[in-house]
Amino acid sequence: GMMFYNDLQFQLIEIPSSFKSDSLGVLHSCDLIIVMLDSTQNINKQKEELIKILKINSLDKKMVFVKNKSKVCGLDRDIVCIDAKEKIGLDELKEKIWKSLNLIKVYTKSPNKPKDIPALALEKNSTVEDLAEEIHKDFVKTFKFARVFNSTKFSGKKVGLEYKLQDNDIVEIHT
Repeated sequence: GMMFYNDLQFQLIEIPSSFKSDSLGVLHSCDLIIVMLDSTQNINKQKEELIKILKINSLDKKMVFVKNKSKVCGLDRDIVCIDAKEKIGLDELKEKIWKSLNLIKVYTKSPNKPKDIPALALEKNSTVEDLAEEIHKDFVKTFKFARVFNSTKFSGKKVGLEYKLQDNDIVEIHT
């Protein structure tokens, strides 16, 4: 399914909790694992067992732990508590996912038009060149300049391919 968060779209894939090799294969290419814990069972034991399974399968991935059907987390700040049926804690979960991915959000726009939505999520320290390649590989070949709009006094200035993008920058690429 798709998750929408702050003008971004994220693809979420649910896999069976059988931990068979064909189910674990998709985890090798994912950016983040969201682990649903059973709030009626020992949380620490569940976390330990899962981490052991991931290590056995050479999966060293970032994880977000979530307790469903639980309005109270206690002192463990590493766990997000939600109640999906009651729609409690879902915004906190989305925020935790975004922060765990350690990305920046960048918008594109056409000249004299508003910013395009959805935004793009890029790695921190990404450049205009990285953004141009993400949009279309030919943009780098035909690139002339870009304008970057943001909340600084330099908003709208011309930049080159090497310009490092910041979170919430709006980029207008000229080819």
